[in-house]
Amino acid sequence: MRKLKLIIAMKGHPCTGKTTMAQKLAKALNCPLLADDDVRRCIAQKDLPPPPPTTTTTTTETERLNNLSFGILCEIASIQLRMGHQLIIDLSLHHEAHLEKLLQLSASTKARLVIVECIPRDRYEWKQWLEHRSESEEMPFCYKPSTWDDLNSILLELYNNSDYDMKHVPKLVIDTTEYVKDCKLADAVQYIAAAHHQTNVCLDFHEWVRRNNGLNKKPLLDTKTNDDDDDAGQEWLEEEVDAHYHEFTLSYANENSVTDITCGGCLQPISDSDQVYYKCSDSDCSLFAHKLCAELSIDKKQLQPHQQPPFLQSLPHEYAFPEIHRCESCQANDKSFDECAECLFETNLRCGLLPSIVHHNCHEHPLTIMLNPFSYWVEFECMACGESGKNASYSCYVCDPEGSVGCHLGCALLPQTFKYKYHRHTFKISTNVDRDVEESNEFYCDVCEEERNPNHWVYYCDECNFPCHLTCMTFDV
Repeated sequence: MRKLKLIIAMKGHPCTGKTTMAQKLAKALNCPLLADDDVRRCIAQKDLPPPPPTTTTTTTETERLNNLSFGILCEIASIQLRMGHQLIIDLSLHHEAHLEKLLQLSASTKARLVIVECIPRDRYEWKQWLEHRSESEEMPFCYKPSTWDDLNSILLELYNNSDYDMKHVPKLVIDTTEYVKDCKLADAVQYIAAAHHQTNVCLDFHEWVRRNNGLNKKPLLDTKTNDDDDDAGQEWLEEEVDAHYHEFTLSYANENSVTDITCGGCLQPISDSDQVYYKCSDSDCSLFAHKLCAELSIDKKQLQPHQQPPFLQSLPHEYAFPEIHRCESCQANDKSFDECAECLFETNLRCGLLPSIVHHNCHEHPLTIMLNPFSYWVEFECMACGESGKNASYSCYVCDPEGSVGCHLGCALLPQTFKYKYHRHTFKISTNVDRDVEESNEFYCDVCEEERNPNHWVYYCDECNFPCHLTCMTFDV
């Protein structure tokens, strides 16, 4: 049994998130990462010292650096591939000649070539990345753009012919301004590698994820292969995800006969007098809850920025619930409490610690608490503040049945209105507050005066047209 060799080549303009995606893949696939920037930086330090800030690197110098660093990368890659490794090459791949060289490398080492192209469709985010990188680099090199104008000039001069024929090489396209899970990215690359025998394969990563929600697709890339036909023996495994997440939906007593059902929170019966209650949308699940038990009272709904509820303060090591309640399946099979999402959900509901359901004015659908076992390593991007999070979230199953659209527990439970003692009006958490400045493409927090992302939630005074980051609001009474 021989492991399939794979060359994953990144493609994209400067500062489009290629390196971040390459690192995600290297971590998920546990394979070497060869970075063009590292090679170019070494060459530039020893052979091409940076010119004074007022001068511009010539096209000849840049081309020489490109070709020299790419040649070195290919030599290293060839050695790794002949040793049987699959690997990732992080480079821009703007020259067709470089693709031809990778195809020759693929043929000589009998490795499959897959292109991962990074395209940031949100230009605001792209601009922010570039500016942040320029500010954080202690010694910027001459071949890297440092401003948005520099980048546009480089794209016009050097990369206007980058959309060349990909020679039937399978390609995965990623919008790097959307959230990307490590494991999903690795699955998509392996999926497209298995379609190597098909021609003109081009896959949009985000469409693929939405289309395959609920399935754990794993190509068997370790199956026996034939040296003359790398696609022989390729098999696919498709299995349902084992975890069950409770998705509460409202139910009405006048529409359903309410008989002999009990609230999973207070353990009291739910009767016809309870006009509205929640039940799990899975027809095979028998979890119900009074509306009040699922939503809780207002004093259980408010946190401050960066504040964690008591049972999460020991993260990332373990959940520290005051009591433990197992679901029916784990009771019957004596499974570990910390490894079951149902147990974690039902324990929170029984203890009445945090609302199971949050109705937020910044999102059109209900947000359901999702507490994942730490072994799952579930990641998400917070729709409220834009920062990443892991394991514990409020998620929207309508926008994404897999629950990757959500927000931090603390962000979802911030006071939705707040009277700041140094401002005459009441602030309200809002979205879409930039209608009048939409064309300016510049959005600022009026507290810290730093730029902000218009897609994220803000505290906003409508009367003064005063927006600020959620974390910039001071909750001093």
